[in-house]
Amino acid sequence: MIFLYNEGTTKGGRDVCGTGTLDGNAEAFPNENSIYRPMMLRMLRCRNIRLQELYLYNSPAWTSAFLDSDHIWVSGVRIENHKKNNGDGLDLLIRGGINRFG
Repeated sequence: MIFLYNEGTTKGGRDVCGTGTLDGNAEAFPNENSIYRPMMLRMLRCRNIRLQELYLYNSPAWTSAFLDSDHIWVSGVRIENHKKNNGDGLDLLIRGGINRFG
């Protein structure tokens, strides 16, 4: 289970932007050793991804994972996870490209 999932976007890219808040509701999911805890964002084999001006908190598992992707821009993103173990912020398992953080 994943809250936001995107696979194979290579043309035009994908933006997750705004002044919004995503609450992962970690308390509603099984314990830390369970495989049934969702990631909040997962991008697989994507290109030109932009996260901007978001507040991500209370993730049941990884907050965001960028797998085999490239050209990722992250700006103004705040991440807080205190409810579950393994609540990583940004997991970048990328193939290269430009990464900008600010």
